[in-house]
Amino acid sequence: MTMEVFRTGFALSKIKKPVCLFFALVTGILAITGCSPEMKLAKTYVKSHAAGPALVFFPDMVFKYNLKTDSLNLDGLSEEEKDSLLWFASDFIQNINDSAFLTQYEKGYLDGLKELGIKTYTEKNLDDFFNNDSNGFVVNVAQIQLEEQYYPYLDQIDLNGITYSHTQTLNALDINTWFEMRLVNNPEKPKVLFTENLLTDDYEGFFEQNPFTGQMQYFYHIDSLNTDKIYHDIYDLGKQYASYTFDYLLNKYLDSNLPQDLKSNRYLHYDPYRKSFYDAGENRFDEMDEPEEK
Repeated sequence: MTMEVFRTGFALSKIKKPVCLFFALVTGILAITGCSPEMKLAKTYVKSHAAGPALVFFPDMVFKYNLKTDSLNLDGLSEEEKDSLLWFASDFIQNINDSAFLTQYEKGYLDGLKELGIKTYTEKNLDDFFNNDSNGFVVNVAQIQLEEQYYPYLDQIDLNGITYSHTQTLNALDINTWFEMRLVNNPEKPKVLFTENLLTDDYEGFFEQNPFTGQMQYFYHIDSLNTDKIYHDIYDLGKQYASYTFDYLLNKYLDSNLPQDLKSNRYLHYDPYRKSFYDAGENRFDEMDEPEEK
C-alpha cells in the first residue's frame, strides 16, 4: 500500500494579477466574439491605432517600507529610529536598487506598449512627441511604493467530510503604483489610476495521508523571494501595466462613443498576440475618485 497524495498548493509567487490570467487557454475564459456594435467599435479602435503615440514619464525613486514589525521591539523609539530599525531589518527593500528596479519597470512598460502597436516617447525626446505626434496621450508613472510584509497563505482540502488546513507564512512584496493619464487634445484633468500587485516566495505544498494510520501530513517546498527575482518579475509587471493602459483607453473610447442602449457592463481586454478580446475581470486599473473641493 502507498500513501495517498493530495496536491493542493501551487507556485504562488508570481504577480497577484498575472498576465496569463488574460489568456483563455489558461483561465477557461472564452474570447468575446460576435458582431455587436461594441465589438465592431473595439476592433476599429485597434485597427486604426486610435490610441495614438504615448509620452511616458517615470519617477526617479521608489518609496520603500518594511511592514514586518511583529518580530521587532519598537517600544519607546522615535519615528526616525523605528524607520531606521525596520530598514536594516528588512529582507528585500534595503537591497533593492532604485535605478535597477526602475530600469526593468520602464523597459517592460515601453516594450508592452510597443507590442500593442503604440509608438512611445520618453522625457528624453519630449519635443519630438509634441512636434510630430501630439495627438496621442501622456502617462506619468507618478509614484511607486514597495511594502515588504508577510503573507499568510491558507491551503486546505475537504476529504470524507473533514477539512484539513495548513497556513504558511510567506515573504511578500506589495507593489503599489499610481499613474496619471490624459489625452493630449482633451482639456480634462489627468485621471489618477491605481494598481496593486503582490510578489511572494515560490511555494508548492501538498497533503499526504498515511494509509495505515490515516494521519494526514503536510509537505511543502519554498523557493524564497530575492532581489534577482524581483527585478525579473518587475519587467513582466511593466508589460502587464502597458496592457492595462491600452485597455483603459479602449474602454474609455467605447464608453464615449457607444449609445447608452448599446453599452454593456463588460470591461474589455485586448490580447495583441491572439488579436482577441476577453473580459478583463479584475485585471485593470482602478480609477481614483477626485477629492471634493471645499
